[in-house]
Amino acid sequence: MTPEEALRRRWGYDSFKPLQREAVEAALAGRDCLVVLPTGGGKSLCYQLPAAIPICRPTRSSSSACGGSAA
Repeated sequence: MTPEEALRRRWGYDSFKPLQREAVEAALAGRDCLVVLPTGGGKSLCYQLPAAIPICRPTRSSSSACGGSAA
């Protein structure tokens, strides 16, 4: 799921406010970031949206990501 898809599905917005996309992308990339936006600028979404996107990672029980089986 892309950040834009999550924004539409979970929050019902068609687009990000200024600087939200950059903050969300930084969080998804695992980079540290400091988000300074005015009141009403959408700071909460900057940390809520990345947490709402499923991330595929290999597990100990499977060598493939996202629950797929290893051949």
